Amino acid sequence: MPGRDEFDDGDRPRRRRWDDDDRPARREDAEPRARSSGPQKSSTGTLVLLLVVVFLVICGGVGGVAFWAIRTAKQEMAQVQAQAAMIQRDDGEAEDTTDDLEEIAKAIRAYEATHRALPNNSYDEQGQPLLSWRVHILPFLGDENAITLYREFHLKEPWDSPHNLPLADRMPTRYENSAGNAPFAQTYYRGFSHRGAIFEKPRPGKKPEPISLDDGIPDGASNTILVVEAGDPVEWSKPDDLDWPIGNPRPNLGGVNPNRPFIIAVMADGRARRIRRDVPDQTLRLLICRDDRQPIPFGWEHFGPRP
Repeated sequence: MPGRDEFDDGDRPRRRRWDDDDRPARREDAEPRARSSGPQKSSTGTLVLLLVVVFLVICGGVGGVAFWAIRTAKQEMAQVQAQAAMIQRDDGEAEDTTDDLEEIAKAIRAYEATHRALPNNSYDEQGQPLLSWRVHILPFLGDENAITLYREFHLKEPWDSPHNLPLADRMPTRYENSAGNAPFAQTYYRGFSHRGAIFEKPRPGKKPEPISLDDGIPDGASNTILVVEAGDPVEWSKPDDLDWPIGNPRPNLGGVNPNRPFIIAVMADGRARRIRRDVPDQTLRLLICRDDRQPIPFGWEHFGPRP
């Protein structure tokens, strides 16, 4: 292989040299090439961005407060509407109960005008109960169906005899309540049957003593409870009233609507009254007894607003 010195100048390859005409011109005044890291942010752009962020935060906060306020207002409005609906429903139910009791009292008073004595539960010769006073006033309820039903009862048989028991399924609507919380064929409308009450039970082997409106209620018809809404319902044809002799605990009352601050009773004069649910026992006994001849303390009637 020939050495480097063996090449002559004519054979040696030469590196091309740029002539002045071929060399690309260098622009001394050209702008510097942008860095790969991107353009630098100016202080003005940073300030604008910061203001935008602050604006969005403020707007977002105001929007959140507004959303919370609207949601809270809607919830409170829903609660107010629900409470108003409940009050309206309860007031309507109380009016229905009042109408029922006054119609029942009208039938009782019509029975008394015909028979010259108030109705009572019926008993056989041995003193065993047969039928409720609610059965005996059927012809006076002003309902043809009630009159027909009365005619189908065997009056000498108990309420649960094979013949009479199926008739209990046909309870008149007047004995129902609009709350609809009583079992089928049962009613809350009951009287009192202890000593001195309108539906007083007779002595063993005896029939009930006749009680007239003229002279059987010395305390006054307007001061004596005739029928009340009891706390527990009973089969409407069953002779089972509230028995509250001295020494026994007070019976439960106001079962038609236990949430009301009052119970509804109809007096012997035919007028329904609202009795405070927390009325003292002694006052309630005076309202039930027809012949104790004692004054009734003031404050037993409910007049106040709903709680």
